[in-house]
This record gives sequence, structure tokens and C-alpha cells, in this order.
Amino acid sequence: DRVLSYYNYVQGKKDHPLHQQITGKSIREFLNLKTSPEISNGQAKRFSGFLHSGKTDDETLFNVAADTLSQCFSLVLTTCLFDEGLLLLKKRTGLKDIHYSRHNVSKQFVTRKELTDEELAMIVSSNQADIRLFNWAREDCLQLIKKELSLEEVNDFKANNLKWAKLIQAL
Repeated sequence: DRVLSYYNYVQGKKDHPLHQQITGKSIREFLNLKTSPEISNGQAKRFSGFLHSGKTDDETLFNVAADTLSQCFSLVLTTCLFDEGLLLLKKRTGLKDIHYSRHNVSKQFVTRKELTDEELAMIVSSNQADIRLFNWAREDCLQLIKKELSLEEVNDFKANNLKWAKLIQAL
């Protein structure tokens, strides 16, 4: 999902340095160009310090990135658990208003459903450290959510946030 998001972002952002180079290119062509370190384990590379400093193996990328997240951050959240993450932040920091509406959403040039099996396999094979890091972070989030939040709290927040977003749109 992160690689697709990056592809869609670059396709839609005319002032991005790679925009001209990939405009009109398919996701397969984009993946084969390897014009950005973001395409292969970009998240693990960022957190391990290897984004622009050469290659390393997936195991090292994962271990260094997970260690960095564990040692340097008091809370690691994932966007797939966005609402739950906001509730955790509210509980831990005393935030008062955490309601939101989505902005800055990239146009979808390609969705996951449109990928061929081969294209998906290309992304998966070159992002093993990222997949492992995401699963590790998501599992940690799920444990915190289970420990610190009730299902009722989460459902109430989601329902109230939808009402709030509709209200804001109506203004």
C-alpha cells in the first residue's frame, strides 16, 4: 500500500522531482525504473538510516528499524489503526479535540485491486523488511489498543467523528 501510495502521489504532484520521469508510466514501469529508494523497503530504510546510504539485507533493515522505533519513540502507530491511535494519543497526552476530516488525499491512479499478480509479487518481494516492520508495529498497536481501549470507546469515537466530519462539510 505504501508503494502504491507513493506512485499515486508522484503521479499527481506536478512539482515532485520524479513527476516528469514517471508521468504516463505504468506501475510496472515505475517499479522497474527504480528511480527512488522509496520503492524498495522505503519505510525500514528511513527508520534504520539506510534510505540514501547503500544496500543492506532485509534482516538488518528490519532489526535496526524496529530497534530505532522501540528505543526512540514512546508510541508507534499505524495508519490502518488511525482512529484507535488517536484515542491512545488522547489518553496518554490529554488531548481534548481529536476529531478530524480527511484532507490531502492523493488521486488514485492505481489501486491494489488493479494490480496484476506479477506486479503485486514485484512489490512484495522488494519490500520484505517493510512488510515485517509494518506487521510488527501493527501487532504492537493492537496489543496497546486491547490493553488501553474498549471496543465501545472506539466505536463511539468513530460514530462521533463521522457526525463531526459531516457537520464541518455542511458548513
